[in-house]
Amino acid sequence: QDEHSVLPPGSKTKSLKGHLVDDNQKGLTFWIDKHNRYATREAIDLLNNRYPLLPKDESLKALDDPQAKWKRILKDGFYSRLPLGLRASLYFLYRYLFRLGFLDGTKGFVWHFMQGFWYRLLVDAKIMELLEKSGGDVERIKDILKEEHGIELREES
Repeated sequence: QDEHSVLPPGSKTKSLKGHLVDDNQKGLTFWIDKHNRYATREAIDLLNNRYPLLPKDESLKALDDPQAKWKRILKDGFYSRLPLGLRASLYFLYRYLFRLGFLDGTKGFVWHFMQGFWYRLLVDAKIMELLEKSGGDVERIKDILKEEHGIELREES
């Protein structure tokens, strides 16, 4: 799921002092259910690189934020082109080994595994399932998303 909020040109932002703490106490079942829904939307976003499901969102190209641009380039130009399944493994290894996630202890391992591997593999499994059921037919992909996930993809007018 692309969580970059893009503000219209000329919008004002404010900086906050202090720290924002996400102290979500809802538990693992809530987290898994939420990420299952996110994975469907992420699968749509990645499939949209190969199939014309929706108009491309070009808003990030206009951003001044080099980090957001770089992440989008890596996602669209590199990650999305890796083989399904392999990319989840590589991303987990990147986070856990090269970004020193192993220093986060047991809870950190669970976090990196669930968010860095399980979630990414779930996205890939959803892509595989959609492609298998649809035969790569764009209209059939849209039908499946509507029937099985309640997601209706509409062209912007």
